[in-house]
Amino acid sequence: MPFDGIQSGAAFDSGQCDIGAAAMTITEERKQNIDFSDPYFEATQALLVQQASGISDPSGLAGKKVGVQNSTTGQEYAQNNITGAEIVVFEDLGLLTTAVQTGTVDAAIADNGPLLDFAKKNPGLAVTAEFRTDEQYGFGVRKGNTALLQAINESIAASRSDGTYTQIYEKWFGQAPNQG
Repeated sequence: MPFDGIQSGAAFDSGQCDIGAAAMTITEERKQNIDFSDPYFEATQALLVQQASGISDPSGLAGKKVGVQNSTTGQEYAQNNITGAEIVVFEDLGLLTTAVQTGTVDAAIADNGPLLDFAKKNPGLAVTAEFRTDEQYGFGVRKGNTALLQAINESIAASRSDGTYTQIYEKWFGQAPNQG
């Protein structure tokens, strides 16, 4: 479903879902619409390009089309930090990454985890820069759903204490999580 419905709380309020598990950054604005679990992942924004583009950092984006996903912190980052580029908004991550792959846009800015994974699976694409944004992901639930939130937080705590979190993290990211 479009991310906007999750982060706005509409998907919870309409009964379309109970948990938002979409690499969703905890923000003050989103906290007005939904409740968040304890943080479970530290993220940052990244720049995805075709390797042959020669774009290695934001300075190479002037005059280019830069794709972002609607209602995300990547969109917010690009609008606040990228100058001289045309920002093109996509409804979901799949459309965004495909747009870079097909040359519809010159670059994409989104969360580093999904972009690094996409680049790894698609030769000819690369993440050429990451932008430290001090973001943390949390699972989202309908405002006031304390029973579900408590169950999620207990699961996060249990997976950290029994080592499951570290095992999963190492499997997908090739290194232990930053415990700092």
